[in-house]
This record gives sequence, C-alpha cells and structure tokens, in this order.
Amino acid sequence: EEKSSSIGTMIVVAIAAGLIGYVIGKPASPKLQANALGTSEKSAEPEKPVEPQKPDVANAVKWKGHWYALVDDNDYTITEARDKAKALGGHLPYINSKEEEEFILSLAGDKRVAIGLILLEDGWRWGDGSKISYTNWGDGGVQGQRHSNETHGESGDFVILRDKAWADINKGHEQGLRYRVRLILEWE
Repeated sequence: EEKSSSIGTMIVVAIAAGLIGYVIGKPASPKLQANALGTSEKSAEPEKPVEPQKPDVANAVKWKGHWYALVDDNDYTITEARDKAKALGGHLPYINSKEEEEFILSLAGDKRVAIGLILLEDGWRWGDGSKISYTNWGDGGVQGQRHSNETHGESGDFVILRDKAWADINKGHEQGLRYRVRLILEWE
C-alpha cells in the first residue's frame, strides 16, 4: 500500500510538472521531469543517433557514417535509378562536400552518376528536403533557377554528376542513352 501511494505521488508530481510547463509556456526542465518521475536526470537526456546498418547490397562501403555502393555494372535512366534506390532502401547520393563528391566519383569510375537533387519552387533541395551546402555546377548548369527553352523545355528535372561537375537534365532527354547513369546509392 505504501508503494502504490508513492507511485501515485510520483504521477501527481509528474502531471503537475507538465501543467506548470503548459502554464508558463515552456516545457519542464529535464531535472524537474526526472525528479517528478523518480529517475536520474541522465535518463531524461535524448539518446544518441543510431549508426546506420550495413545495407544488404554487395560492395557497400562505409564513409563518414554513411553507406555507399555501386549497385551493379549496368546503366540506368535516372528514373530507373531513383526507383531502384527506393526499392533497396537507399537514395541517390546527397553530395555535401568536394571530398564526398570525389569519393562518389571514385566509386563510379568514368561514368555519369545521378545525384539526389530535386528542384522545388524555392530552389534545389536534396530528396529529403534538406538544403544544399555544396554545389559544383558545370558550364551551362541552371544553378537552382527554373527556365524555359523552346527546344529543350523546362530544365531541372534531374541532376547528374558528369565530367566532375553537375548538370541539370530535362526529363524529355532523360530516356536518351547519353543520359544513362551508373547507380550509386547512399544509406544514412
């Protein structure tokens, strides 16, 4: 009976701590939450992120906390590359530095690689919506701006890494053999 009374008191204190936070517009401090729950303050701290598991793909290589792999030796259209990436639980690479770009190029050899950029109304973003922190547009790259062209239509449907620089590719040209790419995936 004494133990159930103690648990009841802890519940009331925990509710009170939450209500105080609601009234003053701030969440209760980790220390107050821990005291209210009868735990140590350390257990109220957030957990460290979990390292990604090695993907079930041959040739996967870990680099700076992410996994990468040249999936096979075939060429893909960019749409096929995106679809296969999704099916394998990964995504096209998000390049955040020159060093990462060079690493990806080392996996691809001399082949073109689709990268995970998409063009939204407010500019280029990675496939997960995150902002770009590094770019390497080649000559003629639109560099995040939509434009129309009578011959080629609207640019910016896809981005490939070719000749050590980025190039935007119109969806109408994506099916052509010259825009086929090697499939390199990234897992986070």
